[in-house]
Amino acid sequence: MRSSNERFWIGAAWGLAATFIMCLAMVFMWLVGLGEPIPLTLAARFVARILHMKTVTGGVVALATVGYFLYGALWSGLLAASTRRVTVWKGLVVGFALWVIMMVFFLPIGSDVFRLATQRSVWMSTLLGHLIYGACVGVLAGRHQPELIEEPV
Repeated sequence: MRSSNERFWIGAAWGLAATFIMCLAMVFMWLVGLGEPIPLTLAARFVARILHMKTVTGGVVALATVGYFLYGALWSGLLAASTRRVTVWKGLVVGFALWVIMMVFFLPIGSDVFRLATQRSVWMSTLLGHLIYGACVGVLAGRHQPELIEEPV
């Protein structure tokens, strides 16, 4: 049995793996013509806009990639630390919630909203990618995570 701090780091590690699997799925969807891997390119555009850069450079892509993976790890760690047992359903809920956050907050900041908002392939491919992330978090963190113990105050 582990403390919630240890559970966070175990969940975060599995969140990194789930984020990598999501990246592979998004690249695969891009290769078969389902649109660009929006979360990856969106993260780079978001960082460039925050840094007031007109173009996306290699350094921005590197910074965005690190931030993207840390973001996936953070949410998986928070799920692992805040619930007694991580399940696929809880992971899917987190994946869906992250998709909504991306569509409402990050998409307007990092891209041409009208172009992306009117393309069904963008909605579907990004939703599928986030659900893949959530399912992976549920399976990986759920199978490899001990029960939460109540810590004395």
